[in-house]
Amino acid sequence: MRYLISGSAGFLGSWVAQTLIERGSEVLCIDNLSGGSNTCTGPHRFEKLNLARNNIEDVICEFKPEVVGHLACCAREGSSQFQPVRVNDSNVTASVRLLEACI
Repeated sequence: MRYLISGSAGFLGSWVAQTLIERGSEVLCIDNLSGGSNTCTGPHRFEKLNLARNNIEDVICEFKPEVVGHLACCAREGSSQFQPVRVNDSNVTASVRLLEACI
């Protein structure tokens, strides 16, 4: 199967992506690297993209994932009160744009 994993450089996303890669799945890892590191190893494709700002539709149309695991978010504790626009972009806008691109 072909999987797209957003937030693949974060704690949860990296575990999910790595497990899928180890099982022999074709995985497209997407992250903006704002809070993690590209720790996915193995046969995969990595795209550094900001889902709230970059055009994700072209990547989805080219890769044609069968399953999308959306694990990207701004997970910094307490940051929402100090950077509400950035947190909204990372958590809400990015989610909506990814869903829209999948449609």
